[in-house]
Amino acid sequence: MNIATVGLDLAKNVLQVHAVIKELVWKFRINLRVGLTQGA
Repeated sequence: MNIATVGLDLAKNVLQVHAVIKELVWKFRINLRVGLTQGA
């Protein structure tokens, strides 16, 4: 494996992690909003 391949794999992993975190934050915000509107 050369440096370019390692760099590409690293970039892909970072993008995947970022996408997962964004999705979790989005779900958390929706749940928070629903909880607030229900007066919980």
